[in-house]
Amino acid sequence: MSYLLVFTFPYVIALYGAAYNANQALQGMIKHAPNPAAIPAGAGPMVSVFEPALDTNVIWLSLIAYCVLILLPALLLSGYVIKRWKGCVLALAVVLVPGVLAVVGVFPAIDFLPREFVIDALGVLGDAGGMFPLVLLVLISGWSAVLILSDVLQLGDNFRHLYDHAWYATAVVTGIFFVADLGAAHTARELQTENDLSRQASGYLLRQVRDYDLHCQSMKWSKKPSCTWASQVQETLNDYATWNERLYYTVGPNNTAAIYNPFRYERDEGKISAIRRELKEFNEAQCPRRSLGNGWYQSAISGTCQRPPGAFLKVYPEPLDGKVDHDAPTRTVAVANEVIVPSLVASRERQERLKSEAERYTRYLNLKWIFYIVFSFAAGGKVANSTARMIEIGKQPPTEQRRSLQAVRLTWRGIGGAIKLTAKLAQRSWNGLGRLLAKVPGLKRKTSVDDKTT
Repeated sequence: MSYLLVFTFPYVIALYGAAYNANQALQGMIKHAPNPAAIPAGAGPMVSVFEPALDTNVIWLSLIAYCVLILLPALLLSGYVIKRWKGCVLALAVVLVPGVLAVVGVFPAIDFLPREFVIDALGVLGDAGGMFPLVLLVLISGWSAVLILSDVLQLGDNFRHLYDHAWYATAVVTGIFFVADLGAAHTARELQTENDLSRQASGYLLRQVRDYDLHCQSMKWSKKPSCTWASQVQETLNDYATWNERLYYTVGPNNTAAIYNPFRYERDEGKISAIRRELKEFNEAQCPRRSLGNGWYQSAISGTCQRPPGAFLKVYPEPLDGKVDHDAPTRTVAVANEVIVPSLVASRERQERLKSEAERYTRYLNLKWIFYIVFSFAAGGKVANSTARMIEIGKQPPTEQRRSLQAVRLTWRGIGGAIKLTAKLAQRSWNGLGRLLAKVPGLKRKTSVDDKTT
C-alpha cells in the first residue's frame, strides 16, 4: 500500500497544484455571492469574505476523473495510431515514468502548490508550479485530439496548411495583449504615484495639525472650534497617511466635510467656516506678508511658515465667505488646510478613476490566462500535425487507415470476450458448487425429508 501511495503521489500533487492554479485564475472572473448556509452559526457575516468562488477539491477531483477516464484512453489510442500496440506500450511507459521515479526516490522536488491563495483577486493567476501541469495536460489533450481526429477523418496536408494559417494569425492576438500590458503597467504606476502623494500630503498636514494642537493647549484655546478640530482630526489624517491604493479610493474623503467633521456624517457649513476662519487668522498672525507695492507681497519664511509643496496642489480651495483664495498655493502658512484638504478629496476621485481603469486592464490578465490555455491546446494540435506527417496519415494503405477505430473495435471485442468468458466461468463455478453441495450427506437427507413433507 505504501508503494502505491508513493507511486500515485506525483500525479495527485501535480493535479492538486493545477486545481489551485485554475481556481486562482477563475477567482477574478467569477462574481461570487457567498452562501449563507456555509457560514457557521454564530461566526458572523465576515466569514463569508474568506470563501473562495470555487471549491479547489471539486476542480481537483474533476481533473483526476478527466485524466483517468478521458485523457489516458486518448493517449493510449494516439499511441496505437502511431505504432499500433508498440505505440500503446510506449505511451503507457511515458505516463508511468513519474510514478516509477517516485518509487525509486529520484523524482525531482517540484513545488506545485502556491505560496498563497488570494481571495477575490482580479489579475492574480497563481504560481508557475501549478501552471505547468495544467498547461501540460492541455497540451497533451490537444495533441491527442488532433491526432485521433486526423486519423479518423484521414485529414491531409490541406487541413494542416489551414491549421498553420490559424496558428500564425494568433500573433495578432498576442500583440493586443502586449499593448494591454503596457497600458496596465502605466495605469498602475499612475495609481501608485497618486496614492503616494495623498499619503505624503496627509502626513504633511498631520504634522502641522499636531503643532497647532500643541499651540492650542499652551494658549488654553480648548473652546475654539479649530482647536477642537485639531485634536480630533489627527486620527483621520493618520489613517489617510497609511492607506494604500487598495483602501484610499474606497474609504478616503469624498468631500471636505469628511475631514472638517471627522466624526459626523452631516455637513455643518457654519462649523466648517468657523474652523477655516480661525486657521486663516492663525496663519496670518504666524506668517504675515509684507507689502512690496503694486499688489506684490513677500511671505514670511521660517521653520513654521512654509509654502505647501506644489505636488500636493490638485484643486483650488473652496470658497470662504464667497471668495476663492487663488493665492493660497503660493503663500507660506503654518497650517496648509486650505490647500491640502480639498486636494485629498480630489486625490480620492482620481484614485477611484485610476483604480477602475486598472481593473479594466487587469481583466486582460485573466483573459490572457484563458488565451494561454487555449493556445496550449492549439500548440498540442500543431505537434500532432507534425506527428501526422511523420506517420503519413492520409497516404497510408487502406488496411493501415483509421487505426483508432480499429483499436476501439478490438477493445470492444476484447471487453465483450472478457465478459463472456467471465460469465462462462461464473456459470461453471456455480454448477460445480451445486454438484459439490449435492454430495453432502446431511443436505441429501434434509432434502429428501422436505420432499416427502411436500
